[in-house]
Amino acid sequence: MITVTVTHVPQDHTLFGYPMNDTSKLKSVNMAMVAETGCQNSIIPLQYVNNMGITKQDLLSVKLTMRGAIKEDLGVIRAIAINVQTTDAMSSPKSTRLLCYAGFFWPDFIAEYS
Repeated sequence: MITVTVTHVPQDHTLFGYPMNDTSKLKSVNMAMVAETGCQNSIIPLQYVNNMGITKQDLLSVKLTMRGAIKEDLGVIRAIAINVQTTDAMSSPKSTRLLCYAGFFWPDFIAEYS
C-alpha cells in the first residue's frame, strides 16, 4: 500500500464528451492505494469519489462488469478521470492520469502499476 493524492481531472471529462456543470466543490483526497502490477483496470470506491465532491451524475457512463480474483462482482457503476500523485523514496513527486472505474464493493483503491 502507498499513500496517494487523488485529484479529479474535469478537462478529461470534457474531452470524453461529458463536461461537468459545476467544478467549484471539487477537492483532492489522500488515500491508501494498492499498486498491483497484475491489475488490468483501476477501480476506486464510490465513497472516495463522493469525498472528492463528485456526484454520480458527474461520472462517465460505462457498461462494464468487473470481477475480482475470486470472481466476485466489484459493482462498477461509472468511471472518472483522475490524477494520482505520490512521492518516491527520494521525495520526488510522481504522478499519472488515468481513467478509473467507480465501484460499490471495493474497500481500497487499486491501480494498474507499470
